[in-house]
Amino acid sequence: MALSAALVAINQPFSIWLLRNFFVRLPEEVDEAAMIDGCTRFQALRRVIIPMMGPGILTAGVFMFLFAFQEYLTPLILTDSQAMTVPLFIASQLGQTLPMLQQVGAASILLTLLVVLFAFVAQKYLVAGLSEGAGK
Repeated sequence: MALSAALVAINQPFSIWLLRNFFVRLPEEVDEAAMIDGCTRFQALRRVIIPMMGPGILTAGVFMFLFAFQEYLTPLILTDSQAMTVPLFIASQLGQTLPMLQQVGAASILLTLLVVLFAFVAQKYLVAGLSEGAGK
């Protein structure tokens, strides 16, 4: 749990910087139109603004997952040998006296395929999110 909090704290500035463009580009007229239609501020946020911000929030989430997944140094410093991330475990197996290269290679490929599959599924939202927050 502490490792997750540390990774969030490390990646938070990029997420804030990325989401700022989305929030700046949101027109004020949308919020005002929701108010005219009878929504309270919270209802306007929940029903109008957050759905419009969906691609940006998902894009930031995908980036944060990928950044936290490929983090190597922070788990190495913060965790002990019993609790480590999967990439760190795979790297530690190569330092053994008799490394099992076939198993390490298979684990690396499986891990890479999972990340590529995740990125492939999220690609539609990632492209939409990056193009929406590109500029004014």
